[in-house]
Parts: sequence; structure tokens; C-alpha cells
Amino acid sequence: MRLMKQRGDTLVEVLLAMSVIGLILGSSYAIANRSLATGRNAQEQTEAVKLAESQLEFLKAYIDEDPSGVPAYSGFAGFRDASTAFCVIPDTNTLAEGTDCAADVNGTTLYNLFLVYSEPTASGGPEHFQSIVTWDRLNSTEDGEVRLLYRP
Repeated sequence: MRLMKQRGDTLVEVLLAMSVIGLILGSSYAIANRSLATGRNAQEQTEAVKLAESQLEFLKAYIDEDPSGVPAYSGFAGFRDASTAFCVIPDTNTLAEGTDCAADVNGTTLYNLFLVYSEPTASGGPEHFQSIVTWDRLNSTEDGEVRLLYRP
């Protein structure tokens, strides 16, 4: 009777193959996770830009209806000041104080909206409005912010 040579993988070969498969799966998970976070950040940024643009469009319509009704806030130096910020409520086309300005997305308040008015400067700088949208980023410890400028 002839003895057949036994063929098979050794324990070292099996462990090496498992470690290669684990490395591939781990790096695939990391890439997918980073891609998902990047997509989420882009979605948040896009939503914030749309909200800022819509506030400026509502403001333009409000100014067209009643040019004297836009509040002339003084003391604005280019930064958000919640005590002088306001927003336009689309349904009623009225102005609201900064603390009442928030956007609901899918029933959850995620974005804070601010419009800030800057009077003409003594050096001849033009008056302008800034539409500011802030939000808590889901994948970061930093807050997100978008600022758009409008010169009437």
C-alpha cells in the first residue's frame, strides 16, 4: 500500500491569510466611514447655504415691500451679534429677533439663522446685510458656519 502525501495549509499560512483579510476589511471600513462623514458634511454645508440664500431672498422681498421697515442696527463690526440679529419669517413675511430664528429639518431644529445689518461706515464702506447660518456638526466638535453677504 502506497502512502499518499498529505497536502494542506499549515497553521502559519492560515494565520497569515486571516491577517491579510482582516487588514483589507479594516481599511475598507475606515474608507467607507470617512466617505460617509464627508458626504454628511457636504450635505450639512449645502443645506446651510440654501438656508442662508433663502433668508437673503426673503429679505430682498421684504425690502421691496417696505423699504423703511428694515431695522437699522448700529454697532455691527462684521461679527455676529445675537442681540442685534434678526431673521425674516417666510410664512408671515415679518421680522423676528435673533433668538427666534431657527430652521427645522425633518422636525428637528438643526440650524440657527441670523441676518445682521451694517450701516455705511465713516470711511465710505457700503451698507450690507450678512446672512449667517450656524449648526452643530454631527461628525465634529467644531460648529459649522456659513456667511453670505448682500449689498442692497
